[in-house]
This record gives sequence, C-alpha cells and structure tokens, in this order.
Amino acid sequence: MKASELVDEARELFARSADPVIADKYRRYFTEGYDPYGVDAQIVSAKVREVLGRGIDISTAFRACDEFIGSGRYEEGHFAIALIKGLKAQYTRDTFHAVERWFDFGIGNWAHDDGLCLDVVAALLAAGHAGLSDIAPWALSPHKYQRRALPVSLIKVAGSDGFPLGMSLTAVECLFGDEEKVVHQGLGWFLREVWKDNPYEVEELLLRYRETGARLIYQYATEKMSKEEKDKFRRKSSK
Repeated sequence: MKASELVDEARELFARSADPVIADKYRRYFTEGYDPYGVDAQIVSAKVREVLGRGIDISTAFRACDEFIGSGRYEEGHFAIALIKGLKAQYTRDTFHAVERWFDFGIGNWAHDDGLCLDVVAALLAAGHAGLSDIAPWALSPHKYQRRALPVSLIKVAGSDGFPLGMSLTAVECLFGDEEKVVHQGLGWFLREVWKDNPYEVEELLLRYRETGARLIYQYATEKMSKEEKDKFRRKSSK
C-alpha cells in the first residue's frame, strides 16, 4: 500500500461517514479550535484495524500520518495516532524522532496530545527507544502541547527503570511557572497519579511552589486528597 493511497482511502471514508450531529456533540470540549468531519470513533478504529490487518510498514505509515497530523482535521489525527500505536512491534529510535516532529506542525489539541503521549510516547520510553534526557527538553518547547506532553508521557513510566522518580519530578519542575492552562492541567494530572504511590515526594514539591504555582495545578494534583491534606497546599495569603 502506498502512503498516498492510504491518505485518499481514509479521507474518502471520513467524508462519506461525516455526521454534523457528531461534529457538534464534542465541539464544546475543544475551546481552542476543532475541525471535525463528524465520524463515529468506531468507524475510525475499524479502519485502523483494517489497515493493520492488511499489513503496513511503519515508514509508509508515517508518510501518510504526517499528512493526517498536518491537516488539523480531528479524525485524521485520531487515525494517525491509533495507526502508529498499532505498530509497536516496528518501533525504533527513529520512531521517537518521527513522532517528536509532530509537535512542530500538527498536535494542537489536548485529546491528540494525551493519546499520543499515553499510547505512543510512553511505549517508546518503556521499550528504551528514548529516555528521560530526550523528553526533558520538552519543558522549554515553544509549543504548549509539547510542554504538556512531558508530564503526561511520564505518567506510566515515572519511577521505573530509567526514569527515577526524583529525576522525573525535577524534569517537570519548571512547568510550575508555565503560563498555559493546558500545561497546568497536564502537570497536575501527572502529580496526582504519581502521588498515589509516592505521596511524600510529590507533596514536598507541591509545598515548594505553594505560593507561586498556578492553582489549577494544585486543583488537579490534590483531587484525590482529603480536605485536610488539601489544606496544606493553600496559599498563606488565602487563609
């Protein structure tokens, strides 16, 4: 299968399956822009399974998926991420770099960002195709979704071999000063998940930035805490 054929085939399916009701149903979740066909997610997933079943090499997949990601169309991005997720057996160091490029031209919403991080980047990290030193620089990326991607990618691997907890927390620490809401949400989510098994280390970090860190980070990070536990992280000026 040629990449151009896959692109044409998928786009024809999405156009034929478009439903304005579905398109409007999820629009409110994407306040920064949303360009859907309006295709049921099961149709997209079935097309991914069909393509994987026919067999496709990852280099061909990336040639097609680069175009899907760059288009900005919601279902095309969903399809691209799901297709690369299904090709884990072919992952290499080059896969990491190919995925990393997507932040430069096409990852522009939280759903694609989180799917890419949890389903693809985390798998690349766990398999040793990339390490903490490869993703730590994302904290300084000009792209807000790449900065969000750092903590979200670490949710599944922080504390495991190659990703010591202390080093993982240090890698995300500068994001306490980030100005973007989507980064605050991603960092808070990461800290909430890590806190479950490592409360002391996470709480120590939260206390360090209690007076200056965005409150949305703390809202997410303390979500599973008791009221008494949450009170430790209230700003002194707000008491």
